[in-house]
Amino acid sequence: MSVKLEINNKNIKAKAAEKLNIPKMRTIKDTIATVYAMDPNSSLTEHHLRVLIRTDEFKEKGIVKFAGKKAMINIDKFFEFLAS
Repeated sequence: MSVKLEINNKNIKAKAAEKLNIPKMRTIKDTIATVYAMDPNSSLTEHHLRVLIRTDEFKEKGIVKFAGKKAMINIDKFFEFLAS
């Protein structure tokens, strides 16, 4: 019974996040893991992503936000950037 309630709560939270259009923010390592999960043969490296983050283009397009020194990457905007 509690498992069903927990699953329902997760579904409700996911739907609420979609309605609010909350950005999917990931750390550098999580972003690389997501890219490799989608494309195991990807040539994107963690070092290259760190170099990209320092560019003004990433900051201007809102792809990266900083929380102190920690870079948080908007994964949806990042994938749009890669597709362009």
